[in-house]
Amino acid sequence: MRSMFTKSLYFISLFLLWGCHFKDICPECDTVNEVLIKFDWSKIDFVPDGMTVLLYDTDGNLVETFSNVPSEGRIVKLKSGGYSAACYNNDTEYVQWRNLNNINTLEAYTTETDILADHSRNRSTRTSSYKVTNEKLTAMPDMLCGECLWDIDVMTKDDDVQVILFTPTLLVDVYIYEFTNISNTEHITNIRATLSGLNEGLYIADQQESTESCTMPFSGNVDETKENTITGTMVNFGFTKDKSNLLTLYLWTKGNNIKSTWDVTKAVENAPDPHYVVIIIDTPIEVSPPIEGDDGINPEVNDWIIINETIIL
Repeated sequence: MRSMFTKSLYFISLFLLWGCHFKDICPECDTVNEVLIKFDWSKIDFVPDGMTVLLYDTDGNLVETFSNVPSEGRIVKLKSGGYSAACYNNDTEYVQWRNLNNINTLEAYTTETDILADHSRNRSTRTSSYKVTNEKLTAMPDMLCGECLWDIDVMTKDDDVQVILFTPTLLVDVYIYEFTNISNTEHITNIRATLSGLNEGLYIADQQESTESCTMPFSGNVDETKENTITGTMVNFGFTKDKSNLLTLYLWTKGNNIKSTWDVTKAVENAPDPHYVVIIIDTPIEVSPPIEGDDGINPEVNDWIIINETIIL
């Protein structure tokens, strides 16, 4: 009996010694730590309503998702270890995400749309049969910001809460377009513009563009501060290399419908700031007065006055 007791005591002591030895080697294994996720907004001119933060292991695989992180930050709990991370604002309406399971394939994109959808940020289910280009017609993205961080080492700290600091940057490009020589703008009932040769999406890890190109439609407005001028803003994922950027203006008016196209590839490629592009078209376009008895408010009419003069900027 004493021999059995002695053996039991020996094995228990051996087990305790092994446990202490293991802790000496890896004192932080499976330790859960409080970590402050924080944001520095100094590189963009807006602060989103909320952020999504994705944590990946050292192989790039998704291990944690934190949704609706406030712009002022939030404390989360993470196991000790090495991570990479991605963040992006989640107060968007049109931006979609795919391939979230790996940080290297995480991609922002938008879905297919129609030229007559309301691209002023109010959804519309209206569709039309207009053939714009041979490219896919996709919706304009929202203002999107984010950042990826690498080599994050979460460690146990007795006193201070560890901070993971993101400094988000703008992930989309902004194009401003102006048509400065449009006569009789008072007869215009609807305005759309499209730009071809744009990237369908963006890989956030290396900010490389999608391999697919698309055409995006944008709303326009008669500028009340500038006579005979139509202006609009395009938000996109940048232009696709080796693709032409064709800017097409569609005008529905009380007298006729006008469609005109310009090749603006050089203006896009040679812009001083590739992320903020200004395109100005001064080609004269005359909007005819309405035909007597025709209110011209039906944008489904398929007869167009097509202006074939294409200007290479």
